[in-house]
Amino acid sequence: MNLFRPFLSGVLLLGSLLAQAPNTSVVAVKTRLQQLQTEQQILVTEWQKAAKESAKLAEQEAQDGKSIKAISMRPDMGPLLAKFLAAAQEYSGDDQATLLVAAFRIAPDQKARIEVLDLLLASHLKSKEFAALGPMLGYLGAMCGPDYAKQALARIAKGSENPSVLAWIVYGEHNKTLETTAPSSPEFQQAKELLLAAAAKSGDADMQRRLKSTLTEKEAFGLGLVAPDIEGKDLDDVAFKLSDYRGKVVFLDYWGDW
Repeated sequence: MNLFRPFLSGVLLLGSLLAQAPNTSVVAVKTRLQQLQTEQQILVTEWQKAAKESAKLAEQEAQDGKSIKAISMRPDMGPLLAKFLAAAQEYSGDDQATLLVAAFRIAPDQKARIEVLDLLLASHLKSKEFAALGPMLGYLGAMCGPDYAKQALARIAKGSENPSVLAWIVYGEHNKTLETTAPSSPEFQQAKELLLAAAAKSGDADMQRRLKSTLTEKEAFGLGLVAPDIEGKDLDDVAFKLSDYRGKVVFLDYWGDW
């Protein structure tokens, strides 16, 4: 069965090769990935250079009263995406999933992202490499459209056995509640409880760090809360505490010298 939609079917036949055994003559997947990522960096560097030159030319044309040509806001990743997917044909299992996850990251538009994610969902949902997409799951609505995201997340929640992946789905569902509601509200407390339980079960250090940061910001530094007391010395070497200025408008300027 060909899993590709029209955008990719003219370039590859990966869908029909997903179940094939790996070609033992190919280079290690890490090496192949590094080669492709090097191409990606070169592409980005060349685009940045071209964008600067175009911006400089546009500025001159504007001064001369000429019409200004549009400048591409990002490099064209379409050809590179095709290379990632072509490389994925040479591997199977977790190695293939590694390249497909990388392909999803650079997919240039919603249609391409959907097509790559469909390939991952079809054959690699239980792969340990799929977990790398965890932090992106909360943004699938923006990346792939809300209708597709709803179906994909339901499929992931049903088919995945990875605690980290499942926890990121919970994070995507409830983190916005933490960010937009008052810490004293029942909604905040319920979301906090669900997220703390999911983060603890997942063992995902990145999620735990993000959750801790959000909770600290909301519960210790949120609007309407009493600021933690700060002690120090002023420019005249006189000791002071922030609480000395209670009731007054205070401007805090934090800076460092390295």
